[in-house]
Amino acid sequence: MLPPPGERSAAFASRQGLAAALPVVLAWLRPPLVFSALCMTMAVLVLAAELFNTALERLADQSVQPKTVLQERCYSSAQAPVSSEY
Repeated sequence: MLPPPGERSAAFASRQGLAAALPVVLAWLRPPLVFSALCMTMAVLVLAAELFNTALERLADQSVQPKTVLQERCYSSAQAPVSSEY
């Protein structure tokens, strides 16, 4: 069962915490710049995929109205980092 529309999932919260800690770890380890950029890009893509997944789960859940505010926010938040039109 999905959490209420206002709550974040535990999976997204843990991934968000790891993504926030990634720059600190990379600064401490000092890997090559290409590796750091690749790690940061992958972290953004994982968070975007998690937001897309949340929006799709909300859409598939029959007990929630098809168009919720959370679904629209998740979709637009996930679309921003992966689109090339900034």
